[in-house]
Amino acid sequence: MKIAIIGQTLNKNWAGKISGGIQTVERLHVKIFLSEDHEVYFIAPGDSEVFNDHQNFHLCKMQGVSQEFYSTQTPLTRAEKSAINKKLTAEIRDWVNEIKPDLVINHSFSSSHVRLAAELAEKMPSVCFIHNTPDTAMDIGIIAKVQFYKKLTERGGALVCVSKYQRDLWRIALRQRVKNGESFNFLKEEDIDKIYDQYCYPVYVDTPSQLALPKDHFIVITRPDPIKNLHKLLELSINVNPYPLHIYLAHPGKLEENEYYTTKLAPRLELLKSKGYEITLHHNAPRTQLLDDLATARGCFIPCTVEAAPVVLLEAGALGVRSIVFAKAKRHGTVDHAANDLIGSDFLELVNVTGSDEEASIALSKAIEKLTADPGNRQNLSDLTLSRHSFSNRTYDIMKLTAQLLVNTLRNPPRKALWE
Repeated sequence: MKIAIIGQTLNKNWAGKISGGIQTVERLHVKIFLSEDHEVYFIAPGDSEVFNDHQNFHLCKMQGVSQEFYSTQTPLTRAEKSAINKKLTAEIRDWVNEIKPDLVINHSFSSSHVRLAAELAEKMPSVCFIHNTPDTAMDIGIIAKVQFYKKLTERGGALVCVSKYQRDLWRIALRQRVKNGESFNFLKEEDIDKIYDQYCYPVYVDTPSQLALPKDHFIVITRPDPIKNLHKLLELSINVNPYPLHIYLAHPGKLEENEYYTTKLAPRLELLKSKGYEITLHHNAPRTQLLDDLATARGCFIPCTVEAAPVVLLEAGALGVRSIVFAKAKRHGTVDHAANDLIGSDFLELVNVTGSDEEASIALSKAIEKLTADPGNRQNLSDLTLSRHSFSNRTYDIMKLTAQLLVNTLRNPPRKALWE
């Protein structure tokens, strides 16, 4: 089969590195379909590089470049981003018409690209992956996207979330909108579960050759972005006894030119160092170095509360490293996070950051002290993570989804053109 994958257009694809979690998922899908002997056509921004040398992999470059290219010069406005994506839509359509694929997978969250996926569903199996949660994407643009998702699923295509947790968040959020407003009057409550139905976990982890003995340091792997919440970890740590902390930041430009880093992170880092903290900061470090540091960490921080399916959590789990996860409290008191769904709360240290900073600092301190005294059974955590998130698990999920889409297409044959 020919598989066309529409890559998200935010970041450039580099040959030797991955920029963000969405690219991790995209490349997993490329690897799965290639391993199953399919031809993969990856439609990407024009500044992308060939990142896979398999003979059945084809990089289909657009003339337009990634938003990352523009952002290194002047931050784009919402209107400018929309204009760029609309131009790219025409190029994506041309590529799909030329490739004539048996299946289209769209990873872009752009409204114009989602609309195109819904249109393509009239002629071929089409699927959209959604990578964010309502906390980060419930803006005015979601109204149009949900309309397109509805058309997509009605035509036999599928909207796929990257975790059951994320899917359920969208169901809850949209039910509230349907009940409490008129913006979604095109949507019936019973439609929500039909649209937000499928989910496939987004990544896999490899079996390590062996598990390393823990050293004294803790680690956080993220990027300098407010949504990643690293400043909260540093802020709460001010009231915690000093512990060795290794910070790995992924960022395409200079950190000194990143506003979040200079205003939110750098001042807190200096304050922590003045209080006796031993902090090691790594910027765009080699992945082998990152994995070595992660494997020997006493614990791994997941400070972002709105992750749909945190990749670092699973990589840490495969290496037997427990994570300290910043979570939110629900109305009935339980502390919730996507990590509960991916691994399970018994293998996590959950820190409730919904209430006061004082309470959160105390909870953080207790979690650090616990892992400092005993990092837990690393083999059990590794075995659990690998049993749920191996490459064979992901291959099964994706191929099952593909088979279902092909069945749906047979049930909903393509519409004939007017002249036919």
